[in-house]
Amino acid sequence: MSDQDIVDRIRGLRYVHVPVASLLFEEAATEIEKLRSLTRFQDRVIRSGDVACLTQEEREAIESCIFCQAIPQRVAVVLRKLVERMK
Repeated sequence: MSDQDIVDRIRGLRYVHVPVASLLFEEAATEIEKLRSLTRFQDRVIRSGDVACLTQEEREAIESCIFCQAIPQRVAVVLRKLVERMK
């Protein structure tokens, strides 16, 4: 087991002779970094005691978009779920 970070170890694999495997390793490293970033953000929110929520102005802006005929129905559904989850 190495003390080196797994992302660094994956990206350090320079002699992978299967191109598909190289692409897969790079995709895995990128996903690990993305998940770490999300986890750090969530941890900061929890430690701060803040609650991730919308302001009234943000809620009104989203709700006005929901009823706008210019957006696809699937987008309106996603926005409704967001507003509901953030209550």
